[in-house]
Amino acid sequence: GLPPQPPPAATAATAHDGTPFAAARRAFVALGGAAGGGARRGTAVVTACWGEGHSARLRLWLAAARRAEVLGRTLVMCHDTLALTACKAVHSNEELCADARDWPRSLLSKLVGLAFALATGADALWLDGNAMLLQN
Repeated sequence: GLPPQPPPAATAATAHDGTPFAAARRAFVALGGAAGGGARRGTAVVTACWGEGHSARLRLWLAAARRAEVLGRTLVMCHDTLALTACKAVHSNEELCADARDWPRSLLSKLVGLAFALATGADALWLDGNAMLLQN
């Protein structure tokens, strides 16, 4: 197989240099470190959030991730300002709140998000917001 490759470079977590997906890069790099490259600390969990309903439930969803002992390696792709604000307010590591406001709210984002997570060397699991882990 090919060695892990980092996502394309970006200028800053919230800066947008015109490169698609640039604003979320820092979160995926942080995820690779939090997951220990997939080997030491376990599988990374990736999910997405947007809108009032999802954002309101995010606190409860992340509490379940905390109880399952995976919160420290859970990345939330935040597709709007409401989701990004909610994530940063409740996540134990706000670096894992990916600014994905420029990303489409579609299957494409799931695939790109998982590819970015895998590119950091982490093993990754996509978990929809209507599903949660009950045990680690």
